Amino acid sequence: MFLFKKIVSQFLMPLSASTLLILGGLLLLWFSRRQQTLGKVLVSIGLALLLICSYVWPAGYLLRPLERTFPALDVEQPLDPAPRYVMVLGSGNISDPALPLTSQLDEAAVIRLVEGIRIQRRYPGSRLIVSGGDRYDIHAHASQLARLAQDLGVPAEEIILLTEPDDTEQEAAQAAAIVGSEPLVLVTSASHMRRAMAIFEAAGMQPVAAPTVHRIKEGPITEFWPGTAFPQPRNLENATRAVYEYLGYVWGRLIGAL
Repeated sequence: MFLFKKIVSQFLMPLSASTLLILGGLLLLWFSRRQQTLGKVLVSIGLALLLICSYVWPAGYLLRPLERTFPALDVEQPLDPAPRYVMVLGSGNISDPALPLTSQLDEAAVIRLVEGIRIQRRYPGSRLIVSGGDRYDIHAHASQLARLAQDLGVPAEEIILLTEPDDTEQEAAQAAAIVGSEPLVLVTSASHMRRAMAIFEAAGMQPVAAPTVHRIKEGPITEFWPGTAFPQPRNLENATRAVYEYLGYVWGRLIGAL
């Protein structure tokens, strides 16, 4: 089931979907005299989808509601009751010994971990939970996160490793067995937080959201940036992230996980 949903979801991502539409349309234009109109329609839809998702406004429109569902956790305001656990959800890593550990972990993993450590240090006696299996690498993702956490000053005895989960549902199930009803801070990417909170609550926990890795940022700069007038890979990535999360939420509702 895990591989099935991962494979199927890839066909629904903006770049994959637009590529399939364009290729399908081109095949009809080149090899079918009777389906010229359909071929043109498919190519047009594919190009339109690709362009729309590559501009900052549509991509931001899709992603921003997900990222702003929960506010950032203000570490200057102590939580009551104080959390006993801070859990950092897994992301990804590639074990390349020629690279530093910070480069072997993907960007989201490093940022999530740093945020988790930042919060955990505010609550003496709390423990840091890191999770992630080894389906895609020779080292479990949780093990790599724990290594970096120790390099950043977290004592080994304060770290709990969950080295088996492959997805958020499995992370929640294993965390519930450890955390029970104890206070928990949940750290993950802002776009993922809505779905993660729903999954953890369905598992019987009441986590406090600590979103990070925000991709849509609103600063005081008012000067027009010329890049907004052109398609950008980052915008396509933002749109892809949003579509992935919306599909994940729908899937979770369909199977009763949320």
